[in-house]
Amino acid sequence: MTKLTLGGEWKYKNTAESLWHTGKVPGSVLADSISNNLIPNPYYRENEYAAFDLFESDYEYRRTFTVPEGFLNHARVNLVCEGIDTLAEIKLNGEVLQKCDNMHRIWVINCKEKMHAGENRISILFSSPNKYARENFNAKDITYIPAGGTPGNNFLRKGHSMFGWDWGPKLPDAGIFRDIYFEAFDTKIADVYITQIHEDEKVRVCFSVFTEGLNCERGYNEAENRVAGYCEGNSRAHRNLFAQIKITAPDSQNVWEKTVPVLNEETKTEIVIENPQLWWPNGLGSQPLYAAAVTLTGEAQLLDESSGNLADKTQLHNERSGNPAGEAQLLDEYRAKIGLRTIEVSQKPDEWGTEFAVKVNNVPIFAMGANYIPEDSVLSCVTPKRTEELIKRCAEANFNMLRVWGGGYYPDGFFFDLCDKYGILVWQDFMFACNIYDLTEEFEENISREVTDNVIRLRNHASLALWCGNNEIESGLANWGNMKNHHPKYKADYIKLFEYIIPNLLKKYDPGRYYHPSSPSSGGSFDNPDDENRADAHYWAVWHGQKPFEAYRNHFFRFCSEFGFQSFPSYKTINEFTEPADRNIFSSVMESHQKNGSANGQILHYISQNYLYPNGFKSLLYISQVLQAQAIKYGVEHWRRNRGRCMGALYWQLNDCWPVASWASVDYYGRLKALHYEAKRFFAPVTVSALDCGSEIAYYAHNDSMEGCRARLTVKLSDNRFNVLYEHSADVDIPALTALKVFDADFSSYLTGANKTEVFASYTLTPYGKAEQEGANLPAWPNFKAHPAQSGSNLFVKPKHYNFIKPNFETHITQNGEEFTLEVKADAYAKYVEVSFKNADPVLSDNFFDITSAEGVKITFTNTEFNARELQRQLEVFCIANSY
Repeated sequence: MTKLTLGGEWKYKNTAESLWHTGKVPGSVLADSISNNLIPNPYYRENEYAAFDLFESDYEYRRTFTVPEGFLNHARVNLVCEGIDTLAEIKLNGEVLQKCDNMHRIWVINCKEKMHAGENRISILFSSPNKYARENFNAKDITYIPAGGTPGNNFLRKGHSMFGWDWGPKLPDAGIFRDIYFEAFDTKIADVYITQIHEDEKVRVCFSVFTEGLNCERGYNEAENRVAGYCEGNSRAHRNLFAQIKITAPDSQNVWEKTVPVLNEETKTEIVIENPQLWWPNGLGSQPLYAAAVTLTGEAQLLDESSGNLADKTQLHNERSGNPAGEAQLLDEYRAKIGLRTIEVSQKPDEWGTEFAVKVNNVPIFAMGANYIPEDSVLSCVTPKRTEELIKRCAEANFNMLRVWGGGYYPDGFFFDLCDKYGILVWQDFMFACNIYDLTEEFEENISREVTDNVIRLRNHASLALWCGNNEIESGLANWGNMKNHHPKYKADYIKLFEYIIPNLLKKYDPGRYYHPSSPSSGGSFDNPDDENRADAHYWAVWHGQKPFEAYRNHFFRFCSEFGFQSFPSYKTINEFTEPADRNIFSSVMESHQKNGSANGQILHYISQNYLYPNGFKSLLYISQVLQAQAIKYGVEHWRRNRGRCMGALYWQLNDCWPVASWASVDYYGRLKALHYEAKRFFAPVTVSALDCGSEIAYYAHNDSMEGCRARLTVKLSDNRFNVLYEHSADVDIPALTALKVFDADFSSYLTGANKTEVFASYTLTPYGKAEQEGANLPAWPNFKAHPAQSGSNLFVKPKHYNFIKPNFETHITQNGEEFTLEVKADAYAKYVEVSFKNADPVLSDNFFDITSAEGVKITFTNTEFNARELQRQLEVFCIANSY
């Protein structure tokens, strides 16, 4: 197969104007308008609103390209558009080639008859998404609008959040956001579907190789002992087609190969791998990836164009294609990285209802992670490098799962490659969220192709754990007044779409993977979709309902796939989009970068419940992040303490698509909030949690690794000057995949009068080294892994009532090449200590930590911009006591 790329420079314009500008593909109207200085940065101050109005207009992109000699001699030539956003009319040499209406599809268009050798012209007209949404909303009887969204967004197969959400701007961009190219071929690999059958100490890797372009007479040639297959083209054919299958071990030391004849459009074969290296989620093992390759070869023959018979026209063939007839040629190839593992979702009945547990290699895992939204409102700004930084931050924070939320778009292939690499399981929603859909015949055909395209594109990834039909639509239609009051037809359409059409497509294209009809859902059919004793749940009473953090402890969800708490981004991030006069949370600019209408007031509500009023804008930002970290910690630790009953906690949300106040733990610029550092602690495979109740605290040890662990738990009661009033230690053997109570501590005798406002309880779980582990009363394990100590502290009053002493900090930075160690000490108890640098943004090994003793805390980081002395000058240290 031969490709002719159309990436690079194009010309584009607003169709109401005459002036053409230079554009870049992949790209978009927004990306090109910014790079040409036609509009200011839409993320700055309130520029978003003018940028939204751009899409009241239509835009045309065009370019010329040269078709080389011989390209059109192939039997088929397709235009492949991997990402067209969204309403587009494609013309080739002035003739309409295709009208597109779905950004989630891969458009493949036969175009050979409209091309010629030499110079050709292609143009793509993008129609206004705003007008389309508005016209359909006004013409139909669906009145529901998602929070922060635009009326009519549900009538367009475009990322819904591009029309706005309660964390995102209204920037419904348009353009060619993924690769676009021509492919020319006689026979090609259309797809390869790889499945696995795991048996004792071996894996059968099964290949289904799908070929396109076959139109053959076939027969077995006994003299040559091979199959003869003649695949007709326009002026050539291929015979003796073979698929060579090759698997290379992760260390490249072992290779398995097999060659099979291609007789039909689907060719099946398998390779058996003995003693396989299994792929595991992060924290449970390694992620070995085998390289799978399929090459398609065949002998070229020519056709007598007058009779259709094979003819010996080698000279003519050489002139046309440059490939000698009768010699085996490489026709096409397919390459992928695969992880060998089993994956399922267990829903067996138990004493509480029905479990909802992801099992990898037959091991039930506690899913830990967050919800992923689009990384940028300008999709072409999402790059492999940028995404890798985000996925690395997830792995470092001990995530093992991300849920790709259904209101955005299906991620690029490199997102899944990175999740394969770092061991992050993917819960993949189909792109339907918080909306009502009119299931016409045209809509059904369109979304069926969309689902098929993306299932085929993503199904071979080791990280892909499950498919989910949509976000919150079943629950909304069942319980939300502004959704459930629509015509009953739309409930019937919902059942058809999410409980018949999509699952039937999955039975055909990915039958071995679990499908969940909605999130949340108890199994479908509007059967109490929010039942906390079955399947997954979304819980928003903390935050939207303004319940205290302790309310999480009243619920024992089988799998909590959404819960969250807002915070502001860092002062550095706010500086990126504001002027000094804007830096008040109730300024019009700050409110424009807060898309949840009541959120700023809710943050202040929770501050009033927990902390003294902050002494300035920076302190307010800081306290909001501390609240967010505390809130999510309450939920996660509670559900981890109930491992077995609850088997997953995915907080809302991981990331932002623009600089904004939101539920994210990593802001738009990649800066980590307090929540992300706290997540590293509460998601640690081996950790400790404290269940406080008045003057009593119960301490729990958690082990979500594959190996048992012996550790020492030390609890101290100290005053705010580090004088120890009580200390108790105990050794604990923590079996793999368990949570257990270590002991209870009653501090009532120490909490008389005002004393409770000046003491705190600290705890540290320190796993032993290898020698001590081997003496533990635990099963032996082959690969010892040292786990870091985990610690924290508890107060016996609300922080606003605690007598914090403003500490004097002592800091020291040492350098070893690009590696730095920062030691922070204090002369008084310091809670949620934040360290930052004026001109540097290193990712720290820890931050927003407690200093509970005179020994202080050591953290490490990497930096290539500054030396230790320069960083020491830039260093800022802040804690709760500094915030009021």
